[in-house]
Amino acid sequence: MSQRSAAHDVVPVSELAGPRMIDVLGALDYQLRSLLARYGFAPAHPGPSITEEDAEAIRLLEYRCSRERRPSLRLDVCQIMATSTISAELWSPTDLVRVLADTTVDDVAIGRRVWRTDSARDPHTLVGTIVATIVTWCDERRPRRSKR
Repeated sequence: MSQRSAAHDVVPVSELAGPRMIDVLGALDYQLRSLLARYGFAPAHPGPSITEEDAEAIRLLEYRCSRERRPSLRLDVCQIMATSTISAELWSPTDLVRVLADTTVDDVAIGRRVWRTDSARDPHTLVGTIVATIVTWCDERRPRRSKR
């Protein structure tokens, strides 16, 4: 979902973000890494990153899953500071290739959800809610074993 050109620098969040963002994205990354590994996902980057575009900060967590004889999957968790939101999208590049040229990742998302990150919201509850949603998506995509 996130495409970066050479003109956009990506640096660790710890160098640019405020303490609240480090806590939310750091906690998400910490909890998601081990959980997503069970589903075959691996981080696309060593940790949360930030992209500066037109003075609007977007913080990213990206995970990839390549599976034998099954389409690969991507999980993108993005925080957009200007809108005080975190979004998560689970999608397959294969699905995006199969559709019309003007279709976006949002149109083919397997799972997509957006949460508000206003200051009144408890960040620990928010992290738990986001993790639970993502795990549910992954459980729904997990191959079912046949009973014999």
